[in-house]
Order: sequence, then structure tokens, then C-alpha cells
Amino acid sequence: MINKGMLQRIKAVRRKFSSPIRIRRRKEWEDEAISIIEGGLGRLDRAAVREVIELLDSDVQDGKITKRRFGSMLVGSNKMQILENPPALLNKLFIQIYRDENIAAADDLIETIKGVGQGFVSCLLYLKNRSRYNIMSSRLIEGINIIFRVSIPKVGPFQERYKTFNSLVNELRKECRLEPQEVDLVLWAIARGY
Repeated sequence: MINKGMLQRIKAVRRKFSSPIRIRRRKEWEDEAISIIEGGLGRLDRAAVREVIELLDSDVQDGKITKRRFGSMLVGSNKMQILENPPALLNKLFIQIYRDENIAAADDLIETIKGVGQGFVSCLLYLKNRSRYNIMSSRLIEGINIIFRVSIPKVGPFQERYKTFNSLVNELRKECRLEPQEVDLVLWAIARGY
């Protein structure tokens, strides 16, 4: 359960960072990325993966479209390095994580596929089912640790950390009625001291 002081802080963060247009546009870009993935799953080329990354990195700040939504959230992931991987390896990632939701394979994929980190893997899970999964990065872990007064480590086996993180984020979403597209805004802001 989230204490009253923190609930007030979360409300203030939402007012400051979570405009309806921002949430709507983020959802539209996510929907486009999902369409690309679904339309080419198993045969995605680098251009398609680049387009997915570009869409996911799009955001609206101060009424302007930016290309940095996941810049901080994909910590441990390097977007340009991801594109250097052979398409067969990228498709393996999308199939095992996006299609099969094989969270147990995450650590091996992160180790094997150049440029891929916990943020990118969790982003693929999130795209698969936005009502069930959430994006995990070091900064977002900080936010959840502060809100719930817990201590999820920033490093270690992905599956164990993700299970705990995702469960707490889903509790936060339910208690605060957060849209999937605003969770990262709230967690990032809380971690930054807002």
C-alpha cells in the first residue's frame, strides 16, 4: 500500500508531466510499433527494427515531438548497437520475448545480442501486453523502490527482479489509476526527486 504523502506526490507528478495529448500520442506510437512487429514477426529486417525503436523513442514534451522517450529508460541498451546484430538474432529476440513471453530467456538474450539490455527486453514484453507488463530500467527501479520503500536491485537475474518490479508497478497502476503510457513518467519523476 502506498502512503498518503506519496499518493499526493504522485498526483502532483501526474499533473506536471502527464498531459492527455502526451498519453494519447505515446499510445499511438506504441500501436504503430506493435503493428510493425505483428506484421513482420519472424522476418523483421533492420529497417523494421529501426522503425520500431524510433516510434518507441517518440514523445511529446512542451507540445513538441521529441525523440527521447526511452533514451533514459533503455539504460543498458544501445539502440545503434542493436541494429548491428544479424536480423536472425533480432528475430530470435522478438520471437522469444515478444511472441512467446519467455522471460526466462532474457538474461541469455541480453548477454548474446549486442546492445540489448533490460529496458529493451521489458519494452518488448510491455508491447505484447500493456495491461500486464511494464518497462523496467535502473531509473524506474529507483522510482518503485522509493514509492514502496523496497530494495529491488538494479542488477542481477532479470526474471527475479522483473517479477517483483512488475508486480509492484501493477499495484501502483491499480491504486493510482495510471495509464500504461504514464507509468514511466511517474516513476522517472519520483526517482528524480519531484
